[in-house]
Amino acid sequence: MLGVALVVLTVDLAHKAYAVAKRGDELLYHERSLGYAAGVLLAAAVWCAALLATRSLGLALAGGILLGGTAGNAASWALWPAYDGTPNPFFVGDTELGLAFNVADVAVVGAVFIVLPVGLAVFVARNRHRLREPIRLRS
Repeated sequence: MLGVALVVLTVDLAHKAYAVAKRGDELLYHERSLGYAAGVLLAAAVWCAALLATRSLGLALAGGILLGGTAGNAASWALWPAYDGTPNPFFVGDTELGLAFNVADVAVVGAVFIVLPVGLAVFVARNRHRLREPIRLRS
C-alpha cells in the first residue's frame, strides 16, 4: 500500500510543480485549510486501515492510490502556501460550468471506483457458500 501511495504522491506533486513553474498564476486553485488537510489525511488513514484489515491485495492497492492522492492534495497546502490552495493543472468545460482538478483528485476518485467492485469480489469469494442461502426478512 505504501509503495503505491508513494508513486501516486510523487507523480501528483511532480505534475503540480511543473504546472506551477510553467503557468503559475494562470492555474486554478482550490482553497484549502490546515483543518481540511488534517481531516482528509485522517479519514484516508482510517479507510486504508479498514482496507488492510481485509487482507486483500486488490483492496490494499486501491487504498494506496487513495492514500497517495489524499497526501498529494494535503501536501500541496504546505508546498504552495503563496497560492492558498491546491494547484489544479487540468480544466474541463467552460468558465461557467468548468471543472478544475489534478492527478491527486483523479487518484482519489479512481480509488473509490476500484474499491467498490474489488470489495464486492472479495466478499463474494470469501462468502461463496452463503450466496445461495434464502433471504429471510424479519417481521
